[in-house]
Amino acid sequence: MKETTAMDKITEEMLEYVCDKICRHPGEAACLDNLCCICAECEMSKHMCDILNEYNQLNDFEKTQCCDLLARLGAEQEKHRWIPVSERLPEEMERVLVTGQYGEVHTAYRDAEGWHLAINGLLYASHPLAWMRLPEPYEPVD
Repeated sequence: MKETTAMDKITEEMLEYVCDKICRHPGEAACLDNLCCICAECEMSKHMCDILNEYNQLNDFEKTQCCDLLARLGAEQEKHRWIPVSERLPEEMERVLVTGQYGEVHTAYRDAEGWHLAINGLLYASHPLAWMRLPEPYEPVD
């Protein structure tokens, strides 16, 4: 036996409403068997099913779009978060933002010698706790 879903219940209620309020056949049918044969071929029933199928397809599309949007948002947030140096380090010579042990924020890079301030190349005196990739440079739009 097929399990009744919420959509099945909604469909049944809608079709009952349509049959009771719009369809002229229930008043014309002499017996229930004749009515079942008429309803099986009913254009209104087919039309209602098409509407509900279209609704379901649109909802699935919207869910897919939302999931894609959330995934892109998550990826974007990941690109712009503070990454603890204990978790991982940036590539050597990659300019990044660093936050030091005293809360200061600088642009810096690292090499075999250690961390350097990007502005003058001097060895960074503080020990960075975390780093973050720099945003893309501004490009004017025509």
